[in-house]
Amino acid sequence: MSQSPGKVFKKILITGSSSYVGRALIKDLSKNNIIVCIDKKIDKKQNSKNISYFKSDVLNEKKLLNVKNQIVKKIKYVDTIINCFVDQNYLTFEKQNLKKFNSSLITNVSGTF
Repeated sequence: MSQSPGKVFKKILITGSSSYVGRALIKDLSKNNIIVCIDKKIDKKQNSKNISYFKSDVLNEKKLLNVKNQIVKKIKYVDTIINCFVDQNYLTFEKQNLKKFNSSLITNVSGTF
């Protein structure tokens, strides 16, 4: 990993890494950090030894536990988690119901854990 003198690198986990924001963060943060990406679809990989990709749906607890074990084996720990995963709920206000709203909220908040 190329690192500027005096800079401390971090090990950063990004969920929803295939999103526009996720890809932009990976591009910027991978210059001086180790990046671990998790997404249920990984279509564009950036070529860098500082970036690792893992395919998993953050709501699939069994698969996510397997990915977590792989990450721990590879880099030991993570300093920071950035959640770019979003359960997209495009219902208009008039068509929204509490069940769907709560489902989206729970998914977006707890998907990182």
